[in-house]
Amino acid sequence: MNICSIISNICSIVSSPVGTSLIGVVVGWLLGYCGTLRVEQRKREQLRKDFKEGLSTELREAQKWLSEDYGLLTEELETKNPETTTLGLKKYNLSFLQESISSFSLLESCFRVSVLSIRTKIDYLNSEIDRYNFFFEKTFDATLTSNDRLSIIANIKISYKGIAKLSFDIAEEIKKLKPQEETGD
Repeated sequence: MNICSIISNICSIVSSPVGTSLIGVVVGWLLGYCGTLRVEQRKREQLRKDFKEGLSTELREAQKWLSEDYGLLTEELETKNPETTTLGLKKYNLSFLQESISSFSLLESCFRVSVLSIRTKIDYLNSEIDRYNFFFEKTFDATLTSNDRLSIIANIKISYKGIAKLSFDIAEEIKKLKPQEETGD
């Protein structure tokens, strides 16, 4: 069979009533398939927009919290006695991100990397707060020697300064993220 006879056979099938309905079925299937792809693409775009909006809100709140609660940590440490005053440090987590981690792949890779970096730093901040609380609790131990007490107070101060620096760094990293999240989707 040569190519001319194949084309002739296709033309005769297409011009027949069966061929016309077959073409209708194929065209309908193609339109349905393409329509489904477009609907899925729009759903994904909306999910991405909603997820990014929710995550951005959570990050802004984290930045506000870090700035307000930790903005003056170094000054407070200088004015308060770490042996007798607790500074009421609060831990923070990105609960929206945690609960919606399955949607994380919807974001651009550079935004994902930045958010993961922020999340890692917040985890480190929380562990530093745990460390601070551990040392603060040790100040109530009546069996401590004066040298041990001095070491604990020094560790509290170091931990507190680390918390202040981490808080500042995280807030600044969130600030840098804002222009990207507003301009680029």
